[in-house]
Amino acid sequence: MSSTLFRSNSVDAWRAALDGYADAVSSSDNPAFIALDKWVIGTLPTLLRKQGHITQPQLSRLMKYKLLRGKWRPRLQMFVDGLDKNMVVEVSSQAFQKLTDDGDRAGALKLLSGKEMKGVGPVRSPRHLQICSTAPPSFSLL
Repeated sequence: MSSTLFRSNSVDAWRAALDGYADAVSSSDNPAFIALDKWVIGTLPTLLRKQGHITQPQLSRLMKYKLLRGKWRPRLQMFVDGLDKNMVVEVSSQAFQKLTDDGDRAGALKLLSGKEMKGVGPVRSPRHLQICSTAPPSFSLL
């Protein structure tokens, strides 16, 4: 279905796929994934907008969620778990500020995927930014 969907221009087909998301998640046999999905989709966006940054423990949970959704890469989790708590708050505050004040997505991505944020990288940082933003997602996040 996914390959057909990605070739489709039908709004109804895309809406139907999106409408089936909750059922797809709840059909998972991994209760940790279901709980993390609920937190990432329901709780985390509001929390990040309120805080204006992400904390290292929140980033660690977000990485666990990402890894449960795709290929398991334990070293990425290890890198994120080893990040300095103050540095994560500082860098993410700067990135979120760039995004909200200037709409500078590229600058925010550069900050979040910088060498200080080992384990986050350019592949995951757009998702982290999207969670704290009210802007429509870029195609790379779908």
